[in-house]
Amino acid sequence: MGCDSIVNLNLSVDPITVTNLVKTICQGEVFNIGNQSYTQTGQYQVKLTSATGCDSLVNLNLSVYPITVTNLVKTICQGEVFKIGNQSYNQTGQYQVKLSTTAECDSIVNANLTFLSLKNSVTQTLHSLTADLPDVTYQWIDCVSGLNITGAIGQTFQPLKSGKYKVKLMDTNGCSSISNCIDFIPTGTFDEDISDRISLYPNPTNDFVIVVNESGLKIKSISFISLTGQKALTIDEGDFTRISTSSFPLGHYIVEIQTEKLKVIRKLTIIK
Repeated sequence: MGCDSIVNLNLSVDPITVTNLVKTICQGEVFNIGNQSYTQTGQYQVKLTSATGCDSLVNLNLSVYPITVTNLVKTICQGEVFKIGNQSYNQTGQYQVKLSTTAECDSIVNANLTFLSLKNSVTQTLHSLTADLPDVTYQWIDCVSGLNITGAIGQTFQPLKSGKYKVKLMDTNGCSSISNCIDFIPTGTFDEDISDRISLYPNPTNDFVIVVNESGLKIKSISFISLTGQKALTIDEGDFTRISTSSFPLGHYIVEIQTEKLKVIRKLTIIK
Protein backbone atom coordinates (compact mmCIF):
# COMPACT_ATOMS: atom_id res chain seq x y z
CA MET A 1 0.00 0.00 0.00
CA GLY A 2 3.16 2.18 -0.02
CA CYS A 3 3.01 3.15 3.69
CA ASP A 4 6.16 4.00 5.65
CA SER A 5 7.73 1.52 8.12
CA ILE A 6 9.99 3.09 10.70
CA VAL A 7 12.80 1.12 12.46
CA ASN A 8 14.44 2.63 15.52
CA LEU A 9 17.98 1.09 15.88
CA ASN A 10 19.98 1.33 19.10
CA LEU A 11 23.48 0.08 18.08
CA SER A 12 26.29 -0.67 20.53
CA VAL A 13 29.79 -1.42 19.21
CA ASP A 14 31.81 -3.38 21.76
CA PRO A 15 35.60 -2.99 21.43
CA ILE A 16 38.04 -5.83 20.98
CA THR A 17 39.79 -6.03 24.37
CA VAL A 18 43.56 -6.52 24.51
CA THR A 19 45.23 -7.73 27.73
CA ASN A 20 48.99 -7.84 28.20
CA LEU A 21 50.21 -10.39 30.75
CA VAL A 22 53.75 -10.91 32.12
CA LYS A 23 53.88 -14.12 34.11
CA THR A 24 56.49 -16.39 35.69
CA ILE A 25 56.05 -20.02 36.66
CA CYS A 26 58.37 -22.76 37.91
CA GLN A 27 59.51 -25.72 35.86
CA GLY A 28 56.86 -28.43 35.99
CA GLU A 29 53.99 -25.96 36.45
CA VAL A 30 51.36 -25.07 33.79
CA PHE A 31 49.91 -21.66 32.98
CA ASN A 32 46.39 -21.75 31.52
CA ILE A 33 44.54 -19.13 29.46
CA GLY A 34 41.12 -20.26 28.34
CA ASN A 35 41.56 -23.74 27.06
CA GLN A 36 45.24 -23.20 26.22
CA SER A 37 48.07 -24.50 28.43
CA TYR A 38 51.67 -23.26 28.42
CA THR A 39 54.78 -24.79 30.00
CA GLN A 40 57.64 -23.14 28.08
CA THR A 41 59.17 -19.70 28.18
CA GLY A 42 57.89 -17.56 25.27
CA GLN A 43 55.53 -14.87 24.00
CA TYR A 44 52.04 -16.00 23.06
CA GLN A 45 48.86 -14.37 21.71
CA VAL A 46 45.61 -15.99 22.69
CA LYS A 47 42.27 -15.12 21.10
CA LEU A 48 39.30 -15.48 23.40
CA THR A 49 35.63 -14.60 23.09
CA SER A 50 34.16 -12.12 25.51
CA ALA A 51 30.71 -12.35 27.09
CA THR A 52 29.36 -10.15 24.24
CA GLY A 53 30.76 -12.51 21.63
CA CYS A 54 33.59 -10.17 20.58
CA ASP A 55 37.23 -11.07 20.33
CA SER A 56 39.43 -10.69 23.42
CA LEU A 57 43.17 -10.84 22.81
CA VAL A 58 45.67 -11.81 25.48
CA ASN A 59 49.36 -11.13 24.86
CA LEU A 60 51.27 -13.42 27.21
CA ASN A 61 54.96 -13.01 28.07
CA LEU A 62 55.73 -16.20 29.99
CA SER A 63 58.98 -17.01 31.81
CA VAL A 64 59.54 -20.55 33.11
CA TYR A 65 62.23 -20.76 35.80
CA PRO A 66 64.04 -24.10 36.19
CA ILE A 67 64.33 -26.12 39.39
CA THR A 68 68.03 -25.87 40.28
CA VAL A 69 69.91 -28.89 41.62
CA THR A 70 73.22 -28.43 43.44
CA ASN A 71 75.44 -31.36 44.47
CA LEU A 72 77.78 -30.66 47.39
CA VAL A 73 80.62 -32.83 48.66
CA LYS A 74 82.06 -31.34 51.84
CA THR A 75 84.61 -32.38 54.44
CA ILE A 76 84.13 -30.68 57.81
CA CYS A 77 86.02 -30.92 61.08
CA GLN A 78 84.30 -32.75 63.92
CA GLY A 79 82.70 -30.28 66.29
CA GLU A 80 81.84 -27.78 63.58
CA VAL A 81 78.36 -27.22 62.11
CA PHE A 82 77.54 -27.05 58.39
CA LYS A 83 74.47 -25.02 57.41
CA ILE A 84 72.25 -25.23 54.31
CA GLY A 85 69.49 -22.67 54.42
CA ASN A 86 68.05 -22.86 57.92
CA GLN A 87 69.17 -26.47 58.41
CA SER A 88 72.26 -27.35 60.49
CA TYR A 89 74.25 -30.60 60.25
CA ASN A 90 77.01 -32.02 62.47
CA GLN A 91 77.05 -35.70 61.48
CA THR A 92 78.45 -37.55 58.48
CA GLY A 93 75.70 -38.45 55.98
CA GLN A 94 73.87 -37.69 52.74
CA TYR A 95 71.18 -35.04 52.93
CA GLN A 96 68.69 -33.46 50.51
CA VAL A 97 67.51 -29.94 51.28
CA LYS A 98 64.73 -28.10 49.42
CA LEU A 99 65.18 -24.34 49.23
CA SER A 100 63.35 -21.56 47.38
CA THR A 101 64.99 -19.29 44.81
CA THR A 102 64.25 -15.60 44.33
CA ALA A 103 61.55 -16.65 41.86
CA GLU A 104 60.06 -18.85 44.61
CA CYS A 105 60.89 -21.97 42.64
CA ASP A 106 62.44 -25.05 44.24
CA SER A 107 66.19 -25.30 44.61
CA ILE A 108 67.40 -28.79 45.57
CA VAL A 109 70.72 -29.25 47.38
CA ASN A 110 72.14 -32.78 47.57
CA ALA A 111 74.84 -32.68 50.24
CA ASN A 112 77.36 -35.45 50.93
CA LEU A 113 78.93 -34.42 54.26
CA THR A 114 81.91 -36.04 55.98
CA PHE A 115 82.84 -34.92 59.48
CA LEU A 116 86.47 -35.76 60.30
CA SER A 117 87.50 -36.81 63.80
CA LEU A 118 91.24 -37.11 64.37
CA LYS A 119 92.41 -39.99 66.53
CA ASN A 120 94.28 -38.31 69.39
CA SER A 121 95.44 -41.26 71.47
CA VAL A 122 99.06 -41.41 72.63
CA THR A 123 101.29 -44.42 73.33
CA GLN A 124 103.68 -44.08 76.24
CA THR A 125 106.98 -45.97 76.50
CA LEU A 126 109.76 -45.80 79.08
CA HIS A 127 111.46 -42.92 77.31
CA SER A 128 108.93 -41.23 75.05
CA LEU A 129 105.39 -40.34 74.04
CA THR A 130 104.13 -41.16 70.54
CA ALA A 131 100.96 -39.92 68.86
CA ASP A 132 99.16 -42.90 67.34
CA LEU A 133 97.91 -41.00 64.27
CA PRO A 134 100.54 -40.74 61.49
CA ASP A 135 100.95 -38.23 58.65
CA VAL A 136 99.64 -35.11 60.39
CA THR A 137 101.39 -32.18 62.03
CA TYR A 138 102.16 -32.28 65.74
CA GLN A 139 102.76 -29.83 68.55
CA TRP A 140 103.52 -31.12 72.04
CA ILE A 141 102.29 -28.99 74.93
CA ASP A 142 103.20 -28.70 78.60
CA CYS A 143 99.88 -29.20 80.42
CA VAL A 144 101.02 -27.35 83.55
CA SER A 145 102.03 -24.11 81.79
CA GLY A 146 99.75 -24.55 78.79
CA LEU A 147 102.64 -23.53 76.52
CA ASN A 148 103.90 -25.18 73.35
CA ILE A 149 107.20 -26.99 73.80
CA THR A 150 109.71 -25.45 71.41
CA GLY A 151 110.90 -27.91 68.77
CA ALA A 152 108.56 -30.70 69.93
CA ILE A 153 106.78 -31.09 66.59
CA GLY A 154 107.41 -34.74 65.76
CA GLN A 155 105.12 -37.72 66.09
CA THR A 156 107.33 -38.93 68.95
CA PHE A 157 108.32 -36.68 71.85
CA GLN A 158 111.02 -37.54 74.39
CA PRO A 159 110.54 -35.38 77.51
CA LEU A 160 113.66 -34.43 79.41
CA LYS A 161 111.81 -34.32 82.73
CA SER A 162 108.71 -35.66 84.37
CA GLY A 163 105.47 -33.76 83.93
CA LYS A 164 102.10 -33.68 82.22
CA TYR A 165 102.09 -33.48 78.42
CA LYS A 166 99.58 -33.50 75.59
CA VAL A 167 99.78 -33.21 71.81
CA LYS A 168 97.81 -31.13 69.31
CA LEU A 169 97.23 -32.78 65.92
CA MET A 170 96.30 -31.00 62.69
CA ASP A 171 95.65 -32.52 59.26
CA THR A 172 95.75 -31.06 55.76
CA ASN A 173 92.06 -30.13 55.96
CA GLY A 174 92.79 -27.82 58.88
CA CYS A 175 91.05 -30.13 61.35
CA SER A 176 92.67 -30.37 64.77
CA SER A 177 92.40 -32.47 67.90
CA ILE A 178 94.15 -32.40 71.28
CA SER A 179 94.95 -35.47 73.35
CA ASN A 180 94.37 -35.87 77.06
CA CYS A 181 97.18 -34.86 79.38
CA ILE A 182 99.53 -37.73 80.19
CA ASP A 183 101.59 -38.10 83.36
CA PHE A 184 105.09 -38.90 82.17
CA ILE A 185 107.84 -40.21 84.39
CA PRO A 186 111.02 -41.02 82.46
CA THR A 187 112.65 -44.17 83.73
CA GLY A 188 115.90 -44.12 81.83
CA THR A 189 118.62 -41.90 80.43
CA PHE A 190 120.49 -41.33 77.22
CA ASP A 191 123.21 -43.80 78.22
CA GLU A 192 121.84 -46.82 80.05
CA ASP A 193 125.23 -48.40 80.76
CA ILE A 194 126.48 -45.33 82.63
CA SER A 195 123.17 -44.46 84.27
CA ASP A 196 122.91 -47.94 85.79
CA ARG A 197 125.93 -47.01 87.89
CA ILE A 198 124.07 -44.20 89.64
CA SER A 199 121.54 -45.36 92.23
CA LEU A 200 119.56 -44.26 95.29
CA TYR A 201 118.94 -46.08 98.56
CA PRO A 202 117.02 -46.69 100.69
CA ASN A 203 114.01 -46.53 98.43
CA PRO A 204 111.34 -46.10 99.77
CA THR A 205 112.77 -43.81 102.44
CA ASN A 206 111.67 -41.22 104.99
CA ASP A 207 114.57 -39.26 106.55
CA PHE A 208 117.37 -39.40 103.99
CA VAL A 209 118.58 -40.88 100.72
CA ILE A 210 122.10 -41.86 99.73
CA VAL A 211 123.31 -41.30 96.17
CA VAL A 212 125.74 -43.96 95.00
CA ASN A 213 127.77 -42.75 92.01
CA GLU A 214 129.96 -45.41 90.40
CA SER A 215 129.72 -43.93 86.89
CA GLY A 216 132.94 -41.98 86.98
CA LEU A 217 131.03 -38.82 86.04
CA LYS A 218 130.88 -35.74 88.22
CA ILE A 219 127.43 -34.87 89.54
CA LYS A 220 126.60 -31.19 88.99
CA SER A 221 123.09 -30.97 90.46
CA ILE A 222 120.27 -33.05 91.89
CA SER A 223 116.57 -32.08 91.84
CA PHE A 224 113.65 -33.74 93.59
CA ILE A 225 110.37 -33.12 91.73
CA SER A 226 106.87 -34.19 92.74
CA LEU A 227 104.50 -35.76 90.22
CA THR A 228 102.67 -32.42 89.99
CA GLY A 229 105.85 -30.79 88.68
CA GLN A 230 106.77 -28.95 91.91
CA LYS A 231 110.44 -28.97 92.92
CA ALA A 232 110.85 -30.10 96.52
CA LEU A 233 114.63 -29.58 96.56
CA THR A 234 117.47 -28.69 94.22
CA ILE A 235 121.14 -29.04 95.15
CA ASP A 236 123.62 -27.32 92.84
CA GLU A 237 126.75 -27.77 94.93
CA GLY A 238 127.96 -29.41 98.10
CA ASP A 239 127.55 -32.97 99.32
CA PHE A 240 125.55 -35.07 96.87
CA THR A 241 126.08 -38.29 98.82
CA ARG A 242 123.62 -38.12 101.73
CA ILE A 243 120.54 -35.91 101.29
CA SER A 244 117.90 -35.24 103.91
CA THR A 245 114.31 -35.91 102.84
CA SER A 246 112.68 -35.49 106.25
CA SER A 247 110.86 -32.31 105.17
CA PHE A 248 109.40 -33.88 102.03
CA PRO A 249 105.65 -34.66 102.00
CA LEU A 250 105.01 -38.33 101.50
CA GLY A 251 104.50 -39.48 97.93
CA HIS A 252 106.38 -40.26 94.74
CA TYR A 253 109.17 -38.11 93.35
CA ILE A 254 111.33 -37.88 90.28
CA VAL A 255 115.02 -37.40 91.00
CA GLU A 256 116.91 -35.68 88.19
CA ILE A 257 120.66 -36.20 88.55
CA GLN A 258 122.57 -33.97 86.15
CA THR A 259 126.10 -35.12 85.46
CA GLU A 260 128.75 -33.46 83.36
CA LYS A 261 127.64 -35.44 80.31
CA LEU A 262 124.09 -36.65 80.78
CA LYS A 263 120.99 -36.52 82.93
CA VAL A 264 119.96 -39.57 84.96
CA ILE A 265 116.35 -40.01 86.07
CA ARG A 266 115.37 -42.04 89.10
CA LYS A 267 112.12 -42.61 91.00
CA LEU A 268 111.95 -42.14 94.76
CA THR A 269 109.13 -42.85 97.21
CA ILE A 270 108.85 -40.98 100.51
CA ILE A 271 107.08 -42.78 103.35
CA LYS A 272 106.38 -41.69 106.93
